[in-house]
Amino acid sequence: MLKETSRTFFIPIVKLCADAQEAVASAYLCLRAIDEIEDHPSISNEVKARMLREVSLVCTTYNSESTVQTLTPTYETEAEDDKNKLPEVSLRIGEWIMYCP
Repeated sequence: MLKETSRTFFIPIVKLCADAQEAVASAYLCLRAIDEIEDHPSISNEVKARMLREVSLVCTTYNSESTVQTLTPTYETEAEDDKNKLPEVSLRIGEWIMYCP
C-alpha cells in the first residue's frame, strides 16, 4: 500500500531498518488516510468531521485490536459508488493504526 500511495516516500522508507521502517510506514499511511478523508470532494464537511473525530478517538483511547476494527465499517458505508468511495488507504486506517508502535 505504501508504494501505491507514494513512490516518493516509498524509497527512503524501505531503506530504513525494520523497526524504523514499520513505524515510519504506519505513521505515513495513517496521515495519508486522514488526508484522503479531509480532501475527499464528495463527502460533506459534517461527515468528514465525524469521521476524523472517530479516528482521533480511536487513536487516543486505543487499547485493543477490536477497538480499531470498528473504525473501518463506518467509512465503507459512506458512499454508494466507487467514484465517491474513500480510497483503500483510508478504508484500511485501522490496520495502519495497529502497526504504530
